[in-house]
Amino acid sequence: MPEPKNPKASVENLKDFLNSKTFNLHIKWLNKRQYAEIDFEKKTLTINIYFLLVECLVHEYLHHINPDWREGKIEVATDSFVNKMRVHEIKEIGTFILKAGEWKI
Repeated sequence: MPEPKNPKASVENLKDFLNSKTFNLHIKWLNKRQYAEIDFEKKTLTINIYFLLVECLVHEYLHHINPDWREGKIEVATDSFVNKMRVHEIKEIGTFILKAGEWKI
């Protein structure tokens, strides 16, 4: 599948992109502030699932313990909380979520 210059963003085009196997999809740790990256030379698309999961968990946990906080305050507190976490803590909690979560796909 040739790479379009300015494709229309749609769910159908996203599915076509994934099915085209233009890039090898990797699920692995990148760093503390990066959700994903695309490497055009190596033809890889890497998703930092640990960081995504932990950030979501922290966000929802903060809603749980501070139900009166507005969304903006939760977002600021989430960033602060995650920024203070060490890499090994993010990986540990992310791994726990991956193993302990009830997957309903």
